[in-house]
Amino acid sequence: EDAAAAALVASVVGAGGGAGKLEAARIVVRMLLNHMICASLAARELPVLERLLKAYRKVVDPEELGVFGPDVDWLERHHVDLLVAAALKLADKPGELLNIHAREVLTRYLFPLARRDGLVHLQVAELLRMYLRPNFASTREEITSMEEVLNNGQLRHGGVDFGQRLAPLYRRIVLDPDKTYLRKMYCDSSFGHIFPLDAAGPQGIAKGEGSLQPLGAPVTSPAVPEN
Repeated sequence: EDAAAAALVASVVGAGGGAGKLEAARIVVRMLLNHMICASLAARELPVLERLLKAYRKVVDPEELGVFGPDVDWLERHHVDLLVAAALKLADKPGELLNIHAREVLTRYLFPLARRDGLVHLQVAELLRMYLRPNFASTREEITSMEEVLNNGQLRHGGVDFGQRLAPLYRRIVLDPDKTYLRKMYCDSSFGHIFPLDAAGPQGIAKGEGSLQPLGAPVTSPAVPEN
């Protein structure tokens, strides 16, 4: 699969022809890579997963411009949906199927995207509910991850503010009886200043913020206007 991905990327990045044909080829390659990435995660083939994620970014951003590259589009959001759903499925199973190494690979890919797009940030928040599992991750990992998304995560997409959707997800984590060490960090964060804990009810969800799906439930993005 790794060799196949490299060949696909090379064929697209170096392809000639009209812009329309090149874009169509990129879409096909990205959809194939989506499948290969989720399959490698499910099989816990982490070196392959990491290389495939880099290959995916190479197709999306061939000039490697990073934050100055192309905006996050519908296909990358769909890719994130599939990836998060696959990760939560592993997290919901007994044992350490989604171990620290797998989580590091995923967050290295997802966190920069969450800085740029509110919908991706929403999916990342869904993923971080894995920390509600007992003895799932270290305190240091939880604090590092939560500080990143609470201070740097994008709240908007296409004119829609996802703060009200994100608030109950994060409050559910930091108000867990076993997560008291996260509360001051939340209150001091950029997100915590906008959505303070004292605005929440006893379950950490303010009136009108809705309910939560159980861990491992299918993750889907709400319909919003596209860029």
